[in-house]
Amino acid sequence: MEGREMGERSLDWMKQAEADYRHARNSRSMGDCDWACFAAHQAAEKAVKACFQKLHGDAWGHTVSLLLAQLSKEVAVRDRLIDRAKILDKHYIPTRYPNGFDAGAPTDLYTSDEADNAIAIAGEIIESRRSWTCTSAARGPREPTRRPKLSHGPRPVRLHGEGSAGVALREEYA
Repeated sequence: MEGREMGERSLDWMKQAEADYRHARNSRSMGDCDWACFAAHQAAEKAVKACFQKLHGDAWGHTVSLLLAQLSKEVAVRDRLIDRAKILDKHYIPTRYPNGFDAGAPTDLYTSDEADNAIAIAGEIIESRRSWTCTSAARGPREPTRRPKLSHGPRPVRLHGEGSAGVALREEYA
């Protein structure tokens, strides 16, 4: 599909964000705190990407705090929310892989307090996203003529121990 632009799909992204949020709460209620943390991360990431879609942009990467920082160039994002997103960022890989820790499986290492906190942060991001849609505090509604594309550039090779937070986003216009 090179050269062909995809349609605006913010509603699809938001629907999936809400489904992931529901999954996080359900996992927490079942005692699967590792999956609750990961699903909360996914819910937040997809809610932020829904906003980029609504603003006619593309966002790449999985580091929610970096995505929010980039989004703050277009809409009013509280610094505190970006800081809280850093908590979610830490749940992207180690929640799923035993080699994220020296010993033990993630299912044995995540706590209900961590799950509750991750779910609360994801909920804050989802609620904040509703106020960001298509409105910039500085410029009003965004003109759809320029299409920002956020990317990591060429896909980097990740060395052992390097996480997605080490890859900076850059803004391009197609």
